[in-house]
Amino acid sequence: MITLNLQANVDNASLQIGDIIYYESNDSVFELGPVLIINSSSIIVDATYHPGPNTFIMFVKNPEANSTSLKGYYSEIKMQNNTMEKAELFAVSSEVAISSK
Repeated sequence: MITLNLQANVDNASLQIGDIIYYESNDSVFELGPVLIINSSSIIVDATYHPGPNTFIMFVKNPEANSTSLKGYYSEIKMQNNTMEKAELFAVSSEVAISSK
């Protein structure tokens, strides 16, 4: 288990526990491991290797939890805009699968 200390706050609403962290090195991308804990300035990852400073890191959603469309009779969504400026939402769409038959 390693801790990735970041120079900026972790301010990505999409990052969740279980997402897979990758890093870039010498124009190649390598898997680091799944996210265990997210703090305001660090991410704890289940990995044994610690990439060096100034390494580009990225994440991919966990495919087991995020591979299907919505199921059931209804769903709830929370949208968040963290800016203080006026913003407009152009469109929202989704795929829905009937799961009760």
